[in-house]
Amino acid sequence: MQELAISGGKPIRKKMSIINPIICGSRSALLSENKILLLADSLETKEEINIERAKQAYDRAKDRLSNRGKDIDAIRAEGALARAINRLKFTGTSF
Repeated sequence: MQELAISGGKPIRKKMSIINPIICGSRSALLSENKILLLADSLETKEEINIERAKQAYDRAKDRLSNRGKDIDAIRAEGALARAINRLKFTGTSF
């Protein structure tokens, strides 16, 4: 992986390795001068993700969205589906 750094207005590329990749939930970034502040509602490593639970969340959300009724909060189900897909992709799990 490469990191792009700015020094004196010129981009500098340098090699870097990822020690422990993480996955972020909802996030936004604030940029100022030479700093980036990442705000996230959750951070997880691969080891922290319960794959079975993510698969169950995926199935539940798909079921809710395919059987929509008045009682189903579609926006909430779509969010749950996106989070489950994100976790499963991050762990390299097929779904």
